[in-house]
Amino acid sequence: MGFVFAFMTAFLYAVSNILIKRGMKFSKNNNGTFNTAFVNVAILGLVLIIYRMVEHHPDPINVTGFLLFILAGLSTTFIGRSMHFLGIRKIGSAKASVIKNSAPIFTLLFALLILKETIGGWPWLGLGLILLGLMTHDTEIFKKSTESINRWGALITLLGAIGFGIGQGVRKQALFHFNDPFAGAFIGASVALLGFFFIEAKNKSLISSVKEIILLQNKYYLVAGIATSFALLFFFISLWFIQVAYVAAIVAIEPVLCVVLSKLFLASEEVITPKVLISASFIFSGAGIIAVMG
Repeated sequence: MGFVFAFMTAFLYAVSNILIKRGMKFSKNNNGTFNTAFVNVAILGLVLIIYRMVEHHPDPINVTGFLLFILAGLSTTFIGRSMHFLGIRKIGSAKASVIKNSAPIFTLLFALLILKETIGGWPWLGLGLILLGLMTHDTEIFKKSTESINRWGALITLLGAIGFGIGQGVRKQALFHFNDPFAGAFIGASVALLGFFFIEAKNKSLISSVKEIILLQNKYYLVAGIATSFALLFFFISLWFIQVAYVAAIVAIEPVLCVVLSKLFLASEEVITPKVLISASFIFSGAGIIAVMG
């Protein structure tokens, strides 16, 4: 069951990448971070309330777990997402997704060193294929000239991947203390929204951003917010069943899905080279091995 939720996480994040890219056409100075965070809090808050009403014995609030959820939210939903969305604007959704999926490297290190997770032989092979795919793509993009690839955008996306990777490990650690994925998803989204709120206020664009959300001026960002809400929730739920190193690896099939969606909806914008397809195939194969043998 955990692998199913992890796959759905990857699919929904891929969908959100496409929607964000389309939405950027209608919002030149807005990358959609505040919009999606606002939708995340609204949806995940409602889901949390329903869960707490239906569940007869929900896990009691734990201070340590609560603080770790806040830290995870800052690392992933705030820092990671901000840099990833900016990366999408700079280098495109398909390439940004592949770079973002270096996140499992940092999640793996966190799982081994901090969480003391153990990994079997076949899953190690799967992880190796994922890393090989990432290395293949990295070699491809950094060989290109500055006209073909925005190196600053690639670096920003990589920093976002580091935030995602470490934050994913912290999410698992938080569940050890506060075993409620619904609360974890809501807390993380709320922290991110507060961060984006202060950024918008500092940039004196808060009123216009809120107006855009209320008037539904960018429907692509709205749907992307719905997609990321359930992607975030499904990630937490998958942690209920399997190790975070495996979850992060399965989520790494996102670029494969993003390639397909990009071809369908952004064919005129995304240039998918053979090496990108090869690297994505390595990632998909590695994730498949982990799903079957993990």
